[in-house]
Amino acid sequence: MTIPSYLRSVTVALVAGCGNAEAPALGTPTSDTLAGGIVRVRNDVPMGWRNGSAAWQVTEELRISGDEGTESEIINPQSLALDASGRVWVADQSPARLKLYGRDGRLVRVVAREGEGPGEFRVGFIVPAGTYLVLHDPQQSRTSVFDSAGTFLRSFPSQCCYHMAIGADPEGGVLIAGMAAGEERRGQAWYRYSLEGKLLDTTFVPRLTEDKFWTVGDPKRMMMNLAIPFTPRIEAVSHPAGGFLLGHSGTYQLARIRQAGDTALLFGRSWTPQPVTDQDRRDIIERMIPTFDQFDEATLRRAFHAEDIPAVRPAFSSLWVDQEGYSWVLRDSVEFDVFDPAGGWLGELIISPSLSTGTAFFGRARITSSVEQSDGRPVVVVWRVDKLQR
Repeated sequence: MTIPSYLRSVTVALVAGCGNAEAPALGTPTSDTLAGGIVRVRNDVPMGWRNGSAAWQVTEELRISGDEGTESEIINPQSLALDASGRVWVADQSPARLKLYGRDGRLVRVVAREGEGPGEFRVGFIVPAGTYLVLHDPQQSRTSVFDSAGTFLRSFPSQCCYHMAIGADPEGGVLIAGMAAGEERRGQAWYRYSLEGKLLDTTFVPRLTEDKFWTVGDPKRMMMNLAIPFTPRIEAVSHPAGGFLLGHSGTYQLARIRQAGDTALLFGRSWTPQPVTDQDRRDIIERMIPTFDQFDEATLRRAFHAEDIPAVRPAFSSLWVDQEGYSWVLRDSVEFDVFDPAGGWLGELIISPSLSTGTAFFGRARITSSVEQSDGRPVVVVWRVDKLQR
């Protein structure tokens, strides 16, 4: 197993930022070429739309909740996917079920159930891979492959522990996050498998030196590390064309990394950091405490220190790349910046309800996510994205 070292230099480039440059003409990004042929794009103003008059239209198309008390009911969606036919796949929890819904929102079939037998799973993260659907179970360190009808084909041993989205590339590779080994343990590794289960290569994504955590609990009993809110970090998501998109949330810099390991593109946009007040810090802690009921309140208050929370908010909270190569950068609960595949900033889009939970999939001209209804029940929403011209 090889672990490329190229990402270390990419991290330095991301954190260094783009520097100061003369403001470009309205709607025109500027670019230059760095050593090694890396293209760097600067965006001070959007090139696609501005002032709320978006050239793209995002329209709610479908809601799926299922019939209460039946197998069609959405209970606790862990992961979502849209296939080439526009059907919606849902990896549900409590109990674990892999469900396939048609474009009309009706349940087609329950594809897989909770368990440890062939095709069964405990925790599921899913992605379309050509005409197949791949489900990774980090709890059982196992990945399963299904055909387009939902027929189980095979499983193979993979990775444990990382409960996060997986990816697929045009060559039939499946990208799964796992623990880094040896001297690279201070970071995250992405393991690339074939659909037959062969390990093809490994990519290492290092952590930033400023990564900071709150440690909760007693290591002799129960202990948990939590990222301190608003701390800058590197986000890494798979790219549908292969490789990754990396983003540094402290500088609003993004990097497109090819599967071969070379950096193709650095891009981002100008932004003004928003302050975090002392009251904001206190409010964050008060909201967090009830969500960790496995610990008593006194233990949590000893671990959560308001002064550890940074004085400014990061540039963004989450990244996605849709199946056409457009980058979607979530800045708050409903507002996205959208970049074209060449790194040009098209503009801002507001999508409501929020996609901030991370349970979302950005397909080809469609987005699906799970949101909570007023009665507390989850619903899976599908939006149509009309990518109109200027």
